[in-house]
Amino acid sequence: MAAEKLCFIYMTAKNMSELQNIIAVLLDEKLIACANITPTVKSFYRWEGKVESAEESSAILKTRDSLFEVVEKRIRKLHSYNIPCIAKFQADAVSEAFHVWILSETVSP
Repeated sequence: MAAEKLCFIYMTAKNMSELQNIIAVLLDEKLIACANITPTVKSFYRWEGKVESAEESSAILKTRDSLFEVVEKRIRKLHSYNIPCIAKFQADAVSEAFHVWILSETVSP
């Protein structure tokens, strides 16, 4: 198994268009190898002292753990939210072939 760790990044965006635009940039720059999109999620949250709700789109991005900070910075630059949801999850166990594929499709920092 390749030594470099992988991670999954969960993020939300205001709509599919914004999410797809962000993903297209990340793929083009080889910062992620893959993204899975959930077109519509209903989000409930507290904002400025009130409970709010909104429809958003979400995605799971697959990449090298060593690229997380670069991906996070890029998402923040492209995202319309002041405080976007960007959460990293370690991919502790994945198939060897998937691991090698992710490494082959992303840049080495």
